[in-house]
Amino acid sequence: MKERTIIETIKALFKRPFTIKYPYEPSPAPEGFRGKPEVDPEKCIGCGACARVCSAEGITIEDKGAERTISYFYGKCTFCARCEEVCPAEAVKLSREFELSDYDKSAFYVKVTVPLLTCRICGAPFVPKPQLEMGLEKVADLLKKYNIDIEKFRQIVEVCPNCRRKIENIEAGRKILMVMMK
Repeated sequence: MKERTIIETIKALFKRPFTIKYPYEPSPAPEGFRGKPEVDPEKCIGCGACARVCSAEGITIEDKGAERTISYFYGKCTFCARCEEVCPAEAVKLSREFELSDYDKSAFYVKVTVPLLTCRICGAPFVPKPQLEMGLEKVADLLKKYNIDIEKFRQIVEVCPNCRRKIENIEAGRKILMVMMK
């Protein structure tokens, strides 16, 4: 038995190694590997769906003035891919990158800034502009189908919830909804 083991060991020395020489040679990630989330700031609409589903609280939202900042902190990320699943704009994609260690802390943070739409009446910021534009694009065909003027609809939705309660604008919105629901 010992003799056979020694012979196999000597043969193995001259064959190719069984393991790769990581970290000196890159190791490919397996298929389906969930690595670092990559965020495309051009696609992000600022809806915050990713922050709402992040169980590790690695994604935060902060509204300051007329801007919304969404911050991604990879140090807390569990690579669950929930942010990728819920993003309506497909702005978040998980890469196959797994070597995330770095001495620079700023390498663990990604910030995306999105402008907020201000209310037509009071001027308070209340919804991300790209999110509203995406929503209007999605309902444009439906509005045309029911002969509803898209500009009139835009005026209704560009009023914050507080002002909407105070004016008759909500009645116009209800009428539009009633026409669409028939």
